[in-house]
Amino acid sequence: MRMVMSLLVAVLVSVSAGRAQDKTDIPQELLELTYQQCYQPCRGGFSHKVCDALCACSVDAFKARLDFEAYLALLQSMSEDRVSEADRIFLDNIAQQCSDALDKQGIQVGPSAREDDGLPSPPKVDPPR
Repeated sequence: MRMVMSLLVAVLVSVSAGRAQDKTDIPQELLELTYQQCYQPCRGGFSHKVCDALCACSVDAFKARLDFEAYLALLQSMSEDRVSEADRIFLDNIAQQCSDALDKQGIQVGPSAREDDGLPSPPKVDPPR
């Protein structure tokens, strides 16, 4: 997964090279990919309702708080597993904001949030030995 993320970041950085000085919005396609990268692993332990709300909130926060250049820099640091203290605080704040938003919507995160919601969960894969 880390290799795929690194490749994605490299492609996005090269594609955006012509826009390097342009403070543009994050492309919708990239936000949708980010949503999927959040949603798929989330579904391994939580309901569709929880994962959809949590991932949508996270993507909305990235869209509201970051321009394209800053978003690419954050993705790159995450793919290289070298998140700065400032980025870690930023990500923690988004996590807290989204957790609070789920609470306000009455969406519980925890053991009761793992209830079967009728949607298929990803198959469980045993770790390699």
